[in-house]
Order: sequence, then C-alpha cells, then structure tokens
Amino acid sequence: MLTPDGFVLNEGGIEVLGLSLNRVQISAVRAEARPAFMCDDVHDRAVTGAKVSDMFSGSKIIYLRDVQKALIRDCRAGGGAMLVREEGPKNRGVEVLPREQQHQKERR
Repeated sequence: MLTPDGFVLNEGGIEVLGLSLNRVQISAVRAEARPAFMCDDVHDRAVTGAKVSDMFSGSKIIYLRDVQKALIRDCRAGGGAMLVREEGPKNRGVEVLPREQQHQKERR
C-alpha cells in the first residue's frame, strides 16, 4: 500500500483517539494513486465535509485499517473515486453518511 498524499494517522505505531477533521480540502498537482486519508488503528474518528480533487480519481479516498468507531459525513470525492475502503479484522462501527453514500464503501 502506498502512503497517502494527504493525511497519515498512526504513523510509527502511535494510537490515535478522538480525532475530528472538518471541511478539509485536498488537491494534487498531478494524478494521484494514493489515498488522501490513511488511518491505521484509529479509534473514534470523524471526517466531515472533506472535499478531494478529481486528481485522486484512481484511488480510494479514505483508507481505514483496523479502525473502530469512525464517522465519514458529507465527504465528496472528485472524478467518481470510491470514497472509503475498509480493511483489517478490527474494523468496527464505520458509518458513512448521508446514507446515499453507503455504496461508496468497500470492505475487504
């Protein structure tokens, strides 16, 4: 997995608890295959109103691995990219709102 061209949460094994990101905008100068947000072993996380440019269209925008209790609300991915990818046996309680965006979530 490539590291993101945006935010990395839990770099170096430090557990992240209770982080909220509100109305964040991420863009790239050229096409980007890496996710804009990468979260590993994060608990109680919220991302609200994030907008990611269409330069990330080849990737998942938010990558969640072993994340517990996360809320992704009113986020927009440019270029039709998949919004959220969940991976890992510890993922629990990941919610994508509004409900119309539930199809934008992939579980592996």
